[in-house]
Order: sequence, then C-alpha cells, then structure tokens
Amino acid sequence: MLWAMPCCFSFFRCRFEDDLEGGTCQISLQRHAGQALGIMAAYCPDYDGLVIEGLTEESDTAIAKWNQEHPEAELLAGLAIVEVNGRRKGEEIMAELRPGRAETLEMRVTQNLTPVQWTILREAKRKKRCLERAKEVEGLLELLVVSGDDRDAPDECCSICLDKMHGSNTAAVMVRLPCGHRFHKICTAKWFASGSQKCPLCN
Repeated sequence: MLWAMPCCFSFFRCRFEDDLEGGTCQISLQRHAGQALGIMAAYCPDYDGLVIEGLTEESDTAIAKWNQEHPEAELLAGLAIVEVNGRRKGEEIMAELRPGRAETLEMRVTQNLTPVQWTILREAKRKKRCLERAKEVEGLLELLVVSGDDRDAPDECCSICLDKMHGSNTAAVMVRLPCGHRFHKICTAKWFASGSQKCPLCN
C-alpha cells in the first residue's frame, strides 16, 4: 500500500550529480513556522525513504525558496528523500516534514532510486494520469446528464456499483450513454477513466 501527501517523469532532473558522489545531495532546508514545504511525496510502509511525486504551485514554500536560491541542487519530482534529521523510515520522514515540526530540515536526497521507489513513482504517475483522465471524462459526461424529473424507474440500480440509481438530485448523479443504458455519473467517469471505451452492459 502506498501512502501520499499533498509525477511526472518529465520533471525528473538531477542538477547536483557533478558536485556530489553517487548522485546524493545533503542539504539544510530552513522553513518558517507554518510555512508549507511545497512537495507531494509518497512512500511505502516499512521501507526507507520517500519519493518526490511533484511540487506544489505555490511560490512561497520552503522548497520553492530553496530551488530559487540553489539552482545547482534543485529538489524536483523523481528524486528520493532518504533521510530527514536522522529519520529514514518513510512514515518517520513524513512526520518530520509535517508543518509544526522541525524548522531546520537536514535532508539527504538522491537520484538513485531503489526498485521499490521506482515502483512507487510509477504508481503515483499512473494514479495522477487516471485522475486527470477522470476529470476530462466527467466534463464530457455533462452532455449526457439525465433531467431531474426522469424517475421512471425508481428502483433502478447502477450496474457498475450496484447501488440504487436515484438520489436526492438525480440530474447531478445520473447519466445516459448513447446506447440508452444509465449509470451514476461518478461511476461512469471512473469506468471510462480506467481505459474502457465501451458501455459496461452492452459493450
């Protein structure tokens, strides 16, 4: 199981490999009380380190400030944080990075990911791609929303999740595909986002 905090391989660059042995960087990061760190990261319980999935868009985070002041040693998606203030386990590092903890973060960062960390990064990238696709699909489904007074089958169930179709706001939760079959909007979005391009019932 992966755990994440609020990946794109395209961001992956190591800017410090010429300066440090083995592509590993030791940095001292300062953050003010309440200042956001500015990364999205994931880890696997019982394994050391965590992987940077991406950076947040805010410009006043501790990481954004570090990257601006140290262009030769930027912290970017695709790198692994292997130690923070002496902590090495993923959950311990995550706890150390949370707001309200240490203001000085002694971090060891590497471009040399372990097989487990590569798996975490690939899975994070896959989930991000699925979420983006689900949002795109949901936007397209707006064109298929059934009217709110369409209650001709009060006991009808969604064939994807098997729950009853009708809620308090039918127009917001139900869609009809061109073939005529109807499903919950969110279920349909997830179905198409998973890669299927056909109706779950008539295929």
